[in-house]
Amino acid sequence: LDFHYSDTWADPGHQNKPQAWRDLEFDELVRALHDYTKKVIVELKKDRVSPEMVQIGNEISNGFLWPDGTYDDWNRFATLVMAGVRAVGQADPSAKVMIHLAWGGQNTKSRWFLDKAMEHGIEFDILGQSYYPKWHGTIEDLRKNLNDLAGRYEQPIICVEYSQHK
Repeated sequence: LDFHYSDTWADPGHQNKPQAWRDLEFDELVRALHDYTKKVIVELKKDRVSPEMVQIGNEISNGFLWPDGTYDDWNRFATLVMAGVRAVGQADPSAKVMIHLAWGGQNTKSRWFLDKAMEHGIEFDILGQSYYPKWHGTIEDLRKNLNDLAGRYEQPIICVEYSQHK
């Protein structure tokens, strides 16, 4: 299950928060993200379609829920991500939490993000990476990045978006 937390597609260049949350103060936004995430998973469980894996945002390499969840303030960004992580754990402790980056072939950027996430206490079970050669380098860059990340971090890695087209 991939929460985009937007009224439209969310990707590295488009991470605007939904209109319904536009005017919320930061603490209210954190609560809204938590409550919405938890409610969706609880409702899915009632219908016996519990997700095995839940993404907190889609390709959040550049943040999410803009302008509140940008890297101008990593503490705020981490607070938002962890609100989603907590909601998943409360709604379905068996569900794995994925953090999804859009830097499949970009090791320096991937390591920077993951190190900052760890410093700020962001907890997750799986690392997702997108790979598009147009933006992320060669297939060899992807291989090197994923191998390096697998040796540095304990979370398994999944390539969750992929294209061969440049």
